[in-house]
Amino acid sequence: MKALALLCFLAISINTDGREWKHMKQYCTTTSRDTLGESDWLKKDRKHCTEKWTNANRYNISRANGYKQYRSFAQKNAFYYWLDNAYRCKGNEVQWPGIAYEVTKRLRILDSWPIQKLIIPNKQFVAFMQECNELILQNVFTDLHNLYESNVALTGIAARHWDTVLIHKEQCAVLDTLYAQQPEKVIHKLNRMTQGKGLYGIALPRKLRNDTDIRSCDNRCRYGLHIIAPYHKEHRSN
Repeated sequence: MKALALLCFLAISINTDGREWKHMKQYCTTTSRDTLGESDWLKKDRKHCTEKWTNANRYNISRANGYKQYRSFAQKNAFYYWLDNAYRCKGNEVQWPGIAYEVTKRLRILDSWPIQKLIIPNKQFVAFMQECNELILQNVFTDLHNLYESNVALTGIAARHWDTVLIHKEQCAVLDTLYAQQPEKVIHKLNRMTQGKGLYGIALPRKLRNDTDIRSCDNRCRYGLHIIAPYHKEHRSN
């Protein structure tokens, strides 16, 4: 029974269906293949925005479960950066990917084990942030796919409407129940982070600071649309 349990654990743990690999040796050893799959990429591909990274994103955005390939905050952050630029190249003026990029950019530090242990040793808070980001990408992925495949670019009022609908979907319809389940200490920490209080003020630019209670989905939507979106538009590379 112990041997069977171990085999089941390994089967679940080693998922070879597309993902980021540290290096080619890890990929070859794990999959017994010598060529990366369409949805696979190496860490250095993401870091340097290589053609392989771009092609993997294009492949993943075309698949219903493509969101599963982006697991860490850093991977989601790089995906949103790619998607924001891909939309703009198609003539779209939507801002949601830019908002998601700025948020995950600040959360990338939570991928670090030392940060989790020494700076933010609140496992419940880290788990909450991870679940939020997984649920967001999972639930908006179809919307992202549809716009990417569309031949009609969204501009002006149509783009603003798309942003508003999508951010209300992920923050209110998807996350509101999860927020309501969190203990006060978790929400308090998130409020301090978004308000730039204490040590968080060092990492959070003044123009990105929020002065409302983050537990309200309406406040979170306004924060995204009226604070984060303008900041991203001002600071992104043209």
